Amino acid sequence: MQQTNDTAEITQLREIVKDESLSVKQRRHAAAHVLQLIVAGVPEPGADNHEVVERMKPWPRETEMQASLAEMMDRITGARATQGWSLADAKSEVWKRNRMRAVLAVVVNEDAGHLERLAACDVILSDFMHPAGTHRRNSWTPDKMLSSILPSTATKITNFTKPPIEVSRPPMELRDVWRM
Repeated sequence: MQQTNDTAEITQLREIVKDESLSVKQRRHAAAHVLQLIVAGVPEPGADNHEVVERMKPWPRETEMQASLAEMMDRITGARATQGWSLADAKSEVWKRNRMRAVLAVVVNEDAGHLERLAACDVILSDFMHPAGTHRRNSWTPDKMLSSILPSTATKITNFTKPPIEVSRPPMELRDVWRM
């Protein structure tokens, strides 16, 4: 029943966003609220989610190189990354990523309204950009981000030893939407 109410509320808010008789400030506020409802509707992953299971697995140590890399990471991260995450931590991280993916899906959705997509870019800038990227965050605006979205036929570099692959739609990470 809650899902139906949220869907109805999202539909009503989208009508407000499209209503040009209202001020831009009111329409932007409605667009931001639509995005909040979309993100709030992302369900928490279960223990059987494949990403949760992957995070809980310890690093392989079959070869000498894997073992030495795992030992080095143990010293750096306190063994969290190499021993596997706890169920609660893994679920929390995957849920955070799924919420980001919901925002990215709004950014690339050309059927969504312009103000809704701008609100999604604003959320990406404020919530999902790494603090080390302050120059990028300070020099990018939601309008600039919206104008530089990669087309679905673009490629991204995942590793320098592998050939570039096409960006994912729906997007799975920031590199599926922008060159970073």
